[in-house]
Amino acid sequence: YTRSATVLKVHEDRTFPGALVASLSVPWGEASDSRGGYHLVWSRDLVESAGALLAMGAAAEARQVLTYLISTQQTDGHWLQNQWLGGKPFWQGVQLDETGFPILLAAALQAEQALEGIAVGDMLRRALGFILREGPVTGQDRWEEDGGVNPFTLAVAIAALVEGGELLGGKARDCALLLADYWNARLEDWTFVSGTDLARKYGVAGYYLRIAPQDVLIHAGAKEEWMMIKNRANDPHLPAAEQVATDFLQLCRYGLRRADDPHMQDSVKVMDALLKTDTPSGPVWHRYNGDGYGEHPDGSPFDGSGRGRAWPLLVGERGHFALLGGDDALPYMEAMTKMTGHGGLLPEQVWDSAAIPNRDLFPGRPSGSAMPLVWTHGEFVKLCHSWQRGYPVDRPQATWKRYQGKAPQIAYTLWRFRQRSRQMPAGNELRFLLPAPFTVHWGVDGWQDPMDTPSEDWDLGHVAILPTQKMAPGTTLQFTFYWRDTGQWQGEDFSITLQGENS
Repeated sequence: YTRSATVLKVHEDRTFPGALVASLSVPWGEASDSRGGYHLVWSRDLVESAGALLAMGAAAEARQVLTYLISTQQTDGHWLQNQWLGGKPFWQGVQLDETGFPILLAAALQAEQALEGIAVGDMLRRALGFILREGPVTGQDRWEEDGGVNPFTLAVAIAALVEGGELLGGKARDCALLLADYWNARLEDWTFVSGTDLARKYGVAGYYLRIAPQDVLIHAGAKEEWMMIKNRANDPHLPAAEQVATDFLQLCRYGLRRADDPHMQDSVKVMDALLKTDTPSGPVWHRYNGDGYGEHPDGSPFDGSGRGRAWPLLVGERGHFALLGGDDALPYMEAMTKMTGHGGLLPEQVWDSAAIPNRDLFPGRPSGSAMPLVWTHGEFVKLCHSWQRGYPVDRPQATWKRYQGKAPQIAYTLWRFRQRSRQMPAGNELRFLLPAPFTVHWGVDGWQDPMDTPSEDWDLGHVAILPTQKMAPGTTLQFTFYWRDTGQWQGEDFSITLQGENS
């Protein structure tokens, strides 16, 4: 624990207060010519580390992290995939969770009454606006590989909407919660799959996917589409429905689902069967099946392809889930301590195959990946505090209070250009959430009885609500939009059909 706290402090920058690099190491540095290595700032790693600092009582350092993030936020509200300490971009991807995490840090500081007057309103509005515009799709998952709808990213985005909305209050809160509740209610529709060969093999109803193509927002059949796995010399061509990751555990950690939820229990059974490896140091998990980010089978360094190895970070995440399920997290903490290198540092990955002594690779011991990985040390610190408290120390408070681990019961269907619903349950309201003032021009069953419904300004977006609750199943609504700020029509018609319980 003390060594982990020291690692966090050592990785703080002295020129730009609040900046922590992901690691002072370069993964497989003996075979890499990367200029950046991990000597860069990722907002995700940074906030995960700040959460550990806050748990230790280092509120001043956590505040510095927040002010650094505020100073490096992009104009449109998001943060760079990663950046040099001074804020210059390195890689060019966009990851939705990296826009959600700074919001969660602001909320965590506020919950501890430790914001001390830091002005967060502008940062929150811009970050929430980006999440509203882009979500629930992310350009890249947290492993910086594929785009789509990912359970980890969704958990962070939903919690950010709730926490940020509560901080802003007023109509901004109403708008953020409108979207958060809808995404939370639709989680399983988008990221859970049933009746597959894997489900039958492991005797479960289904499991959460690693990531679903963005088309899943329109039709469930998208789960059968091929999702490329990066870092492989030969992609295995697995459909999304056959790719399983540990990412869904965040749904429980952030209070969106309970540990005893059947979806969680089934998914953990499949995850442990596919991704867990027992080593002399203890059990350890892989990121997802088919992963290629790790040494080759002969132990030679990762060179753009390889075979994914096991991550001590994921031992900590699995330990948090065990804690939420009423089990003891201590064995997971002990396993992490045994996976350290000779200097006591936690690596990014540990070797998970037979020993290769001439390459210094032994089961359950550090591989040639980054060491230390600061995020992993932060995870260990948080697991220690979570073990003492009996719940995750970084669980967003407003999110837990709102959902208590259960999907919300909502009586509306939300239509956005990103989520163009084609069917909705009869008895639901139809709500529109769009970025600019508009009027919905709509009719039923072939444009009969056309009407106009103007939108209202809900601060973060513009909302219009159609009174569709009493319309009969089988009714089809046709609609288009008139943009009031430009005086132009959308130039395209849309439709949605009301469905009964058995349709």
